[in-house]
Amino acid sequence: GVPSMSPAAKRSRDAALASELRLEVPADFRFAVSFASYGYAFLAPNKWRPAAEQDDEDEGVLERPLGLEVVGEPTAVAHARLTFDAEARQLVVGLQPSALAPGAGEGGELSQEQLDEARRQVVRMLRLDVDMTEWFARNEEARERGFGRLHRSPTLFEDMVKTIINCNMKWSGTTHMARALCAEYGVDGAFPTPRALAHEEPEEVQRRTRVGYRASRITRLARSFVDGEVGDHTLDRPEVPTQEMYKTILKIHGFGPFAASNVLQLLGRWDCTPWDSETRRHLREVHSIHCGSMNDAIKAATRHYSAAAPYQFLQYWTELWKGYEARRGHGPSTRWPHADDL
Repeated sequence: GVPSMSPAAKRSRDAALASELRLEVPADFRFAVSFASYGYAFLAPNKWRPAAEQDDEDEGVLERPLGLEVVGEPTAVAHARLTFDAEARQLVVGLQPSALAPGAGEGGELSQEQLDEARRQVVRMLRLDVDMTEWFARNEEARERGFGRLHRSPTLFEDMVKTIINCNMKWSGTTHMARALCAEYGVDGAFPTPRALAHEEPEEVQRRTRVGYRASRITRLARSFVDGEVGDHTLDRPEVPTQEMYKTILKIHGFGPFAASNVLQLLGRWDCTPWDSETRRHLREVHSIHCGSMNDAIKAATRHYSAAAPYQFLQYWTELWKGYEARRGHGPSTRWPHADDL
């Protein structure tokens, strides 16, 4: 038989295979609040380990596997560990290739292309390439806290699937579905790639993950990504007017007004806001605006937040998230442990 590797030898091998990226960050970047600023941050496969109570919140740790798809290579998975070096003002990304994914190169190390893809995903997740100067100039409270680089997933596909499982569902159900998708279709706990879901039967996806009618939406979306019909090249196009892109997303199977608007804000179009029942509650409780119907709430919210253009969603979400933190009663979201609910 093959001799087993001693624990010490295994640690030595793993250390040799690990890679570290150091990313420069904008002067107004805050690590913890840029992660713990949106609900999807608390869904699988993300794991947030908040800093000890006596320490600065930016000493928290984010861990998650990243699926690294590079043209012409099998998909690799790297377990990422993100920390913030406050002295150097750098985001430190430790990457450990998974032995369960075939995509790492000779000797199990990540290729330069895979490292570049990991960097791209981390930049996307924490919006490190987004200029927040104007937003922070407008909102003093947000500036003081560094609130504005709202968390999003490392890939557009993950964001869109999480939008699908977020619709018409309690948060606990969304949490369960995200965890099940990673467990059943992800490699070594990673979020499933489009390729992993594209050729699955919806009935089988539903049986294994309990996502309900959403299974057909997820598999069709995955096929659209694999076929090149949907992707960053079709949806992440800032030169296209927001309303035009909104109509484009509405044509994708399973994406109605809320889902399309949510995808747009995740793409950085903060002039587009996904209004829902929470909007109606927020208007009533915070702004004393009472609406008889959801349509009335949408009209009222659109009017109310028009003064914040082109940052309507950021203004709305800053208020809404502050309310979530107050209602949850466990301090700021940067101190929340990885949990099943908000």
